[in-house]
Amino acid sequence: MTQYEVEAVDRLPFSTPEKSERYRTEHYRGAVGLNWYRSDPTLQLTMAYYLQPDELAVVEPHLSDIGYGQLIAQARSTVQQVENNPPFSAAAVTNAPTPFVNDSGPSRTLLDLRSNAQPSRSLSAIPLDLRNPYSMQFSLDVEQELGSNWLVEVGYRGTRGVHLPFDYDINQVTLGTLSQSQREQIAAAVNAASGTGAVLDPLRPFPGFNSIFLFEDAATSTYHSLQAKLERRFRSGLNLLASFTWAKSIDDSSDFASGDPSERVLDSRNRRLEKARSSFDVPRRFTVAFNYLLPARVLKPMLGRWQVNGIVTVQSGQPFTPYTSQFDPYRNESFNRLNLFGDPRHNVAAGLAYNPGVFDLPPLGTFGNSGRNIIRGDGYRSLDVSLFRTFSLSEAVHLQLRFEAENALNQVNYQGPVTDQSTHPGLFVATAPPRLLQLGAKLSF
Repeated sequence: MTQYEVEAVDRLPFSTPEKSERYRTEHYRGAVGLNWYRSDPTLQLTMAYYLQPDELAVVEPHLSDIGYGQLIAQARSTVQQVENNPPFSAAAVTNAPTPFVNDSGPSRTLLDLRSNAQPSRSLSAIPLDLRNPYSMQFSLDVEQELGSNWLVEVGYRGTRGVHLPFDYDINQVTLGTLSQSQREQIAAAVNAASGTGAVLDPLRPFPGFNSIFLFEDAATSTYHSLQAKLERRFRSGLNLLASFTWAKSIDDSSDFASGDPSERVLDSRNRRLEKARSSFDVPRRFTVAFNYLLPARVLKPMLGRWQVNGIVTVQSGQPFTPYTSQFDPYRNESFNRLNLFGDPRHNVAAGLAYNPGVFDLPPLGTFGNSGRNIIRGDGYRSLDVSLFRTFSLSEAVHLQLRFEAENALNQVNYQGPVTDQSTHPGLFVATAPPRLLQLGAKLSF
């Protein structure tokens, strides 16, 4: 006998009227699900689709079918992006401050700074039709019992993000349209060491200003994963849970406005170049967690009831972007990607994450041809173990002894390398924490 359940939810409110007045973000989630199982529930198929606004905290229990979702809205602020625009702020610098006076009068330096303050010619902007980000989540799971103690689950998880935050300079100098005479004017200003701002500003789309960063909800993201889980329910003192994830995440921007080289838009008029693997993309991740109650056939009062626990973690590294911080006077910017002419994964020297010799600095006034997040860092491997024993001193008083070892094998896990071609490219300069041993006791009463 085959049974199925279908649940559809549309615009379910998850906020009080007070919260609705306070926030303008959507307070709903759409969900459609299908749950199929046989009369013998050892095999179960679950499908689900969720639509929810982004910037929301989601709290859901892990259920075999569609679970209840609680959404807590978070206010979106756009004031912060434009609060430093004229006429709200101005800046001035003095290299010869005058001493403070002894009487109660104002400082001459402060008065001079106030009179000399000039508004910034670099602006920030937001579109008039700024849209709320949202994400769509898809899932398909198959569960199968193996005997009375084992459970296997294989599933697909997918997420599609739309209208995600993105920022780029809409007043960037258009290198592709510079004429030969304009390039000669810029080169002459460079040779004269007079600065190129006076030459570049009239060539920008909005003359008279420097950079104008537009904060726009224009980025998208896509995540696909195959997830497998093997669980052994507690029996004979052993509880085991193993899981494996094979995934890929792609987006235009992973860490909005962070300043990280992987998050900076290179060419504002060719933003398609930013579509790449996410900065947090981890293709493969394998974990095993276990608890085992050690048997004691002799000296049971001393050796009995000891429990050993462990977590094994093995995963791929995350991607990063080689770049150069060399100043380009043709753009008045200090960020560019590199020209790539080989495979950076080949002939990698010891202590380096990649081969920097296959990269060249691009000529001034051009963009590098390498992409975003094209190199993957070192993976992560760790074993955490612990040993517990609880002693009952009385009916209400208990003493627990704990011995814990994090990264018990003292595995060296390198963190992100130097990616600036102008310094020490490819060099690992930091690692995850080494082995840590802890011995403790806890008294409960």
